[in-house]
Amino acid sequence: MTAVRALPWLVVLLAACVGDEPGPTEVPDQVWDDDPVDEGPTYRWEEIGLSAEAASTLGRWGFMTADRGDGTAIVFGGTRIDGFADGDSFGDTWFIDARAEAPVFSRLQTTGNPDPRYCGCMSYDPARDLVILVGGRDVGMLMPETWLLDLATNTWTLVDPMSTTTPPGVVACAMSYSADRDATYLFGGMGGEDGTDAYDRTWRFDADARTWTELETVGPSARFSSILTQIGTSGPLLMFGGAPTTFGVEYLADIWRFDALTETWSPLVVDGPAPRGRREAWLAVEPAGGGFIIGMGVAGVQTTDALSDLWRFDFATRRWTDITPSESPVGRGYSLYLPGGPGRIGLLLGGFDNLEPVADLHRLVPPDGDTHW
Repeated sequence: MTAVRALPWLVVLLAACVGDEPGPTEVPDQVWDDDPVDEGPTYRWEEIGLSAEAASTLGRWGFMTADRGDGTAIVFGGTRIDGFADGDSFGDTWFIDARAEAPVFSRLQTTGNPDPRYCGCMSYDPARDLVILVGGRDVGMLMPETWLLDLATNTWTLVDPMSTTTPPGVVACAMSYSADRDATYLFGGMGGEDGTDAYDRTWRFDADARTWTELETVGPSARFSSILTQIGTSGPLLMFGGAPTTFGVEYLADIWRFDALTETWSPLVVDGPAPRGRREAWLAVEPAGGGFIIGMGVAGVQTTDALSDLWRFDFATRRWTDITPSESPVGRGYSLYLPGGPGRIGLLLGGFDNLEPVADLHRLVPPDGDTHW
């Protein structure tokens, strides 16, 4: 297993989950295709409002989410730090209920709370009604910790660092629960002594023993800010994209499957054009597991690198289709998927446009007659 050293970041870019040197991104020709693949069904974004209390979640980015798979989710933390390192980070916990027509945001009264942070990773363990939080940062400070939130008691508990070793990639890591193994898996992320080492390691968390185990498996290259999620209610995990650490190398748009039964990785070979590589994307998996949608994310450090496109991947054909609506919210990254409610695909909350936080809430609506959602 390897760790790859990144270039140090400048003070003006301390707001990012992981820093990059400023300047244009150098990429090889014809890596992505920005033109639509074909004329397909029309998806649309709709902007929605929130109550006065819930509106305090607007304008955040880098918050951590745990999708419970039933139309609800848990959100923790995030920050309003801008490109000039001004702004605050948060340590509050929210319950998002999107099962009705209008989503409801409720702040949970939790005890034993972690310190404010952003850009860690979080997932939900349905067998134990438990949220698992790993890492995060607040400006220059890394937080190599594992926390558990018991939703039966709304109590946060720090896993004893003397009893297990938290994976080293604690910033912009990717994590998901697997029903096949009844375990939680973490891949990649950044950490190390100065926070600039990226990892290609895969770890398993045993929620009963509260221990981490590093797997001896070969898989994706070292990266941070990828997305790892369950395909359906069981079956393999899906990983998309992320960023390597070498400045000038294009961000990734590759797709990997992780089989928790054999604990092995396998890449998916894509047929045809693909979306632009990115980190911190928004990703929604179709409930039946036939495909997934990605959008938003950032492809570099300039404001023009904050993406607003939308693509669907079909597992049967292994092809991408550009489904970008004619009108889209402002491009952004650092806004993870949240459930969207009946007949909706998902919520897009806040984010960061590579200069400042974005303060809005949108919901993606599928085409009329679409049966995937």
